[in-house]
Amino acid sequence: MNYDIWGNEVIKIETILKLLGIWLLLLMSAVIAVAQDRYVVHFKDKNGTQFRIDRPEEFLSPRAIARRLKSGVAVTAEDFPVNPSYLSGLRNQGAEVFYASRWFNAALIEVNSEDLAAISSLPYVDAVEFVAPGNKLTAQANIRRVKRQTGRSSIMSSDIQNEMLGVDVMHQDGFDGEGLIIAVCDGGFANVNSIDAFEHLYNTNRVLHTFDFTTNTSDVYRFSDHGTGVLSAIAGLEQNQFTGTAPGASVMLFVTEDVFSEYRIEEYNWLFAAEVADSSGVDIINTSLGYSTFSDPAMNYTYADLDGQTTVISRAATTAATKGMLVVNSAGNSGNKLWNFINAPSDAKGILAIGAVTTNQTRSSFSSFGPTADGRTKPELVALGTATSVINGNGNNVNSSGTSFSSPLIAGFAAGIWQANPTLSSSELRDLLMQSGSNAGDPNNEIGHGIPNYSAIKNIQNQQSQQENFQIFPNPVFNSHLSITTRDPIEFSTATVSLFNLSGQQLLAREVSFNWLNVSRQIDFSVIPAGVYILQITAEDTSNRLRVVKQ
Repeated sequence: MNYDIWGNEVIKIETILKLLGIWLLLLMSAVIAVAQDRYVVHFKDKNGTQFRIDRPEEFLSPRAIARRLKSGVAVTAEDFPVNPSYLSGLRNQGAEVFYASRWFNAALIEVNSEDLAAISSLPYVDAVEFVAPGNKLTAQANIRRVKRQTGRSSIMSSDIQNEMLGVDVMHQDGFDGEGLIIAVCDGGFANVNSIDAFEHLYNTNRVLHTFDFTTNTSDVYRFSDHGTGVLSAIAGLEQNQFTGTAPGASVMLFVTEDVFSEYRIEEYNWLFAAEVADSSGVDIINTSLGYSTFSDPAMNYTYADLDGQTTVISRAATTAATKGMLVVNSAGNSGNKLWNFINAPSDAKGILAIGAVTTNQTRSSFSSFGPTADGRTKPELVALGTATSVINGNGNNVNSSGTSFSSPLIAGFAAGIWQANPTLSSSELRDLLMQSGSNAGDPNNEIGHGIPNYSAIKNIQNQQSQQENFQIFPNPVFNSHLSITTRDPIEFSTATVSLFNLSGQQLLAREVSFNWLNVSRQIDFSVIPAGVYILQITAEDTSNRLRVVKQ
């Protein structure tokens, strides 16, 4: 023991530091002892479930059942909820059980390392997968700042992005997504519940459900306003200022992306959200997210993994599409980077991956390329993604760029088309959207099938009754023009038109091109004298000869 000059006992600084060190070690040991991480537990089977295929109303909503019937999708054991006794078994081993997956027959848990071994050895457990460190779902100490979306000051009208798709005509025809439910999965919807552009959704009770899977709460109105901009492209509405592509639709808002870290748990969050959407009867899922690299490099994906059946989220998206939902996903913003390919889940099968174009309808430099690792063309479609007009978390109309915003434009557009054609299945709707694309005749890995268009879709449907490859109108020709209409502007994208008199003399020759926006072309007959003629139309391997009268 040491003493000061007054004879009092003192403790050396070295002793104090030693005691502090011991205390810190004890504290760290205590923390380590109770530290929990997040895992997904995969089960071997669904044995013992009380659910039956012939009683789907016990685990699916009437809307979900009706959607399956329309799409010819059978209810299977994959749709059964996880065996509740298995979940109880996890709890009995010390795990906190949060979300369960019907499709993957799995559950997300938080558990410490001491209990993990016992869980892994349970007879009905097939595998245990580490998906993220920490115990955010129980800690509830996640008061995080709102990350504002930046935007340029020069504002572009939403009219431009809407007119590119023909949304203005679609709305004039009365189709704005009413009756459809769109689920949006994102990283946060900051201030959506207090911004004027979304007030109409709350006044009419069309925000049907909200949930944040990253913190296990229903509060989705924080963290990031990326989802705010995404939602505005779908359902935003400000009189004479801003219109989303489907302001009449109902929405469900899910936070699945943790904007402050990147772990595979976020893919599972998307899976859980998609299953909620499915069982609730959602029609369309929009996701402006993508995954390839993570905070833990061991989780990273390679290009070879983008085959639609390897990554967690792509398998989930493919499954969601098989349940009769239309899944729409941003293709990614890596087109001008070393990794210039699409991200998961854009590689999923049966979905729509959406790239971005500029106002002159050329690929945005950042828009990611296909194909998938197994050779499928991606993206499927494109929409305006350079300087897209959106509403940010401050309630301001700004220009933001990214496939994050071209994707919701298509999701809302699809809702209007589905409203106009309610008997279509999701796969039929998907095919129709791609068929209407500006590049449908020659899809590629830059813009896919191109930009879909409402008027093109109307032309597709109108032409379904035409039997002949080409028709002409009027006949007789009373004015200066003859219109030529093709049955299929993709098969007959270009044609040579020749006019002969009855003596076989050629009077004119023209080359014309067709697409679904322009299924008819006009030939100038003003210089043709009255009489009877033969019009020959040659396209591909066909030649059609039609009798024409000029009066």
